[in-house]
Amino acid sequence: VRGLEKEYVHRVYDAIASHFSSTRHSPWPRVCHFLSSLAPGSMLADVGCGNGKYLGVNHQLVAVGCDRSGALVQICADRGFHAFVSDALSVPLRTASCDACVSIAVIHHFSTQERRLAAVRELVRLLKPGGQALVYVWAFEQEYNKQKSKYLKDHNRDSCPTQNSSKKTQEPRGEPHAQRHSYNTFEDKLSVHTNRTAFNSRDLLVPWHLKEGNKHDVKASSCRLSSRTDSRPGCDSSGEATHNPGSKQSSDTSGCSSVPVFHRYYHVFQQGELEQLCAQVAGVKVKSSYHDQGNWCVVLEKD
Repeated sequence: VRGLEKEYVHRVYDAIASHFSSTRHSPWPRVCHFLSSLAPGSMLADVGCGNGKYLGVNHQLVAVGCDRSGALVQICADRGFHAFVSDALSVPLRTASCDACVSIAVIHHFSTQERRLAAVRELVRLLKPGGQALVYVWAFEQEYNKQKSKYLKDHNRDSCPTQNSSKKTQEPRGEPHAQRHSYNTFEDKLSVHTNRTAFNSRDLLVPWHLKEGNKHDVKASSCRLSSRTDSRPGCDSSGEATHNPGSKQSSDTSGCSSVPVFHRYYHVFQQGELEQLCAQVAGVKVKSSYHDQGNWCVVLEKD
């Protein structure tokens, strides 16, 4: 399990950090509303902060972020934000030290129910009594209340044809056989998602094509990359152009330039699943929940 996440989440984000950051410039309005509602001087922890786009939303907060990707944490530092490298399951902050936490598009990268539950428990551990956490995860239901998410609406913006979404993963990339035996059976069952289409599986790999100007990210990264033929630009739940995990060099068979293609692992949440997950954590209640542009979201409050 950890090997799968290392290959299809951790290594990929380090490799695509610069390009990924360039697509993460617009904070989501409802996340901003949550942050703006916090009292001046509140201590905020952004667990899985990425490039830090939420760390500067409310300058009246004492905000600190952490991310598993050292490359993304460096981008935060370059922007003047306080951030450090940390796993979301073990954040080196004191228990009950935070007035609020946010976990935006993070927990869906954990590959088991137990690890997703542990991620929620860690958020709750950080909160003071009465503190609140906002959690966003990618939704299986990209069409909700007869409204398509921006992710689906932008389907036609990608000009290159896509691979069949039912195609299974190839041999795990770059991992010695002895290191992959513990997770390759699960990985073999993962389908590669067709970007900007409805999901047909809850556990999948989502393609990300590295932009031409960011290919140096791959060379600079220490991760071992593999290639996969997939000639279409990727996107994620934000609706912003993206490109993805566990990588390969795509072949130019349709007029699109040859680019490295990565694949990130996702577990997309069905309606009610996030609330059920949070209900298993003691000492916290779901204050509210909602669907926001292809994401399931909850606001938690610690007892």
